[in-house]
Amino acid sequence: MKAITMVALGAALLLAAAPGATADSTPKSEMTLTVTRPDGSNPQSVTLTCDPDGGTHPSPREACDLLRSVDGEIGLLRRSPGTACTREYAPRLASARGVWRRTKQFAVTRTYSNRCEMLATTGVLFEFAR
Repeated sequence: MKAITMVALGAALLLAAAPGATADSTPKSEMTLTVTRPDGSNPQSVTLTCDPDGGTHPSPREACDLLRSVDGEIGLLRRSPGTACTREYAPRLASARGVWRRTKQFAVTRTYSNRCEMLATTGVLFEFAR
C-alpha cells in the first residue's frame, strides 16, 4: 500500500510540474505598436503582451493597465485634460495591430499633429517613440 501511495504521489507531482498543467501562461493579448512619420520614415516598433504583461515595450505593465482601462479599445482613449502642447506640426502616425484577450483582432491607425499630441491621448502606450 505504501508503494502505491508513493507512486501516486510521484505521478501527481509530475503532472503538476508538466507544461499546461498550471494556469495558461500564453499571453491573452499580443500586439505590435508602431510610430512613423506619414511619409513612412523613421519607423519605431515594439511588441506588447498583456496578461501576462511583457514584450519589448519599455513599460508593459503601465501600457497594459491603460489598455485594460478601455478593454483594449484604443479608440476610447481620450486626451488628458490640462496637457499643453505646442502647435508644432511634426506628424506621427501611430498604429496598433494584434489581438485583445484572444477574441478581438484589431488594427488601429491614427495621425497626430506631433509627439506631444500623440502622448496626450495615448499616454504610455506610444511613449517609446521619439
